[in-house]
Amino acid sequence: GCPGKVQAGKCDVCRPIAERARGDRHDRGYGTEHRRLGDQALKGKTHCERCGEPFTSDNPPQRGHVAAQRRGGQATDGYEAQCRRCNLGWRRSGL
Repeated sequence: GCPGKVQAGKCDVCRPIAERARGDRHDRGYGTEHRRLGDQALKGKTHCERCGEPFTSDNPPQRGHVAAQRRGGQATDGYEAQCRRCNLGWRRSGL
């Protein structure tokens, strides 16, 4: 409903309002416990647990949710070491 809507998202007036409404990382479940569990999932891993590819500087390890949150998963479902392509690939596929 914002008349200032731009192609890449919200206008400069609405963007900070929407960000405040989201809350900080702790409000969204990404606090200290998330960091600890994610670090534990990455520890000693050299390959992606999804595709099996080795981690590289172009495709580094990331903390990925075992059950995607966009499909109803929760932070408590756990994390796994995923390469950037697997962890962010849903953005390209739209799934």
